[in-house]
Amino acid sequence: MKKKSIIFGSIAAFTLTVVTVFAVANKPFTDVPQTHWAYDAIEKGRLSGLWQGYDDGTFGLGETVTREQVAVLLERNNEILKQEILDELSGTESGTATTDLESETEDEEDSDQNTSNLEGEKKHIFVTSNIYNLADYDDIPNVNGVSGADDICQTSAEEGGLSDNGELYLAWISDGDTWPEKRLNTDWDGLYVTTNGELIAEGWDDLTDGSIENPIMYTEFGSVATPAELSGDNVWTGTNANGTPTQEDCNEWVETGSMGIFGTAGHFDETDEKWSHESKHTCVFEARLYCVEQ
Repeated sequence: MKKKSIIFGSIAAFTLTVVTVFAVANKPFTDVPQTHWAYDAIEKGRLSGLWQGYDDGTFGLGETVTREQVAVLLERNNEILKQEILDELSGTESGTATTDLESETEDEEDSDQNTSNLEGEKKHIFVTSNIYNLADYDDIPNVNGVSGADDICQTSAEEGGLSDNGELYLAWISDGDTWPEKRLNTDWDGLYVTTNGELIAEGWDDLTDGSIENPIMYTEFGSVATPAELSGDNVWTGTNANGTPTQEDCNEWVETGSMGIFGTAGHFDETDEKWSHESKHTCVFEARLYCVEQ
């Protein structure tokens, strides 16, 4: 009899830190295609040892999960979290134990250095602190098209104190009619920085050359964005790293979940082309937005 993997649709979408507490399957599950909306989350669970799959290398995608299996999954997750805490306390992840005070001091010094070393005019790019979908359910706000995404960015900037002098913010997002290369300020040759002063790119050409200097991980409030439970580090874009459309835009960001309709997302913790174009998801998926000062 096969040893059944733990399968639970909503829990399978959790973002988990990779640790080596349990046995890990040697390679990706053969029955989970890379195009599946939960592929990344299932892979993270495999690498963390949260689930190991069947002996034949399959995950058991779509099978029914029992209460007993969920109980085992939760217990494994608790053990993984305990191990992470122990690793932090012992300093094994970094090789040496670092006090909270030392860490905070280093962060402050890094932030000061990032800001003081940058000379020239600057514009901000941030990732929204909130997540959005296209179905407008469970109190998650709706993107509602490119214009709706722009409204979200402007409102977020105002709430974060980034538009006190009337600065305009537009979303890094595309549909079939418009895209960043077409509608944003492509003449900008100053600096793009995060809301804590880290360099992102030196002008538009540098921003759209396929990679950025630092990930866009800071929100409109200057805080670091952390992966959300179901959306992870995803950011709705529909856009390639060069500012052109990917053609996957959830029917111009108004689709509410039809089968076979997807939207492209980038990852806010990446600096290569994946910052803008990493994965695609069904249109009821929840993700953040990138907002660019004009």
